[in-house]
Amino acid sequence: MVAASPAKAECVLTATSLICGTTTTTNTVNAGGSPASDRAYNVTSGATPFAGSVTAGSTVDGFGLSINDTAAAGAGITFVNDGIIQVNAGNAATANGSAALTLWVDSGDISYSGTGDILNLGTAGSGTWFQHSGIGDITATFGDDVAGSVDFTGIYVEHIGTAGNVTVTTAADTTVAAGYTGIWLETGGGLSGDLSLTN
Repeated sequence: MVAASPAKAECVLTATSLICGTTTTTNTVNAGGSPASDRAYNVTSGATPFAGSVTAGSTVDGFGLSINDTAAAGAGITFVNDGIIQVNAGNAATANGSAALTLWVDSGDISYSGTGDILNLGTAGSGTWFQHSGIGDITATFGDDVAGSVDFTGIYVEHIGTAGNVTVTTAADTTVAAGYTGIWLETGGGLSGDLSLTN
């Protein structure tokens, strides 16, 4: 008797979205194929934000996830995490950043929400690295636990552009843990905007 192998859930990539079920990612940048199990995806948003998500109950481990929106005049990234995003113990993510969840944009906004965990159990990297290098806002509401690795931060949010607000909220009973600093919000010297943390 030959037993059937269970279907392998992966990340489904389109021009406007990345939807991930349970999968173990590799420390690689996607070359355009879908479905995929790469950690990193270079995308180009248009008039609407590029939509990333981890579906409810799913675990994306291995080397975590990274989305880099390279649009010069796009709408940015929205990401909803209702599962677990994780860098596994012993791993060090390097493809487009080292955080368990990396979101980078040059324009538009970054919006993160969801009830899931973000855990960097590896040898390097933060739990999150959200970076804006242009004009736009970063809004992140963390619905569950976030952890960074030794000598890194749990939640790292960085705006090095010229204009925009940074708003970070952690839900009640959320634990943010790291070997260095739990939450770090950083801006460039020329930013016109406000920083807000509700913890």
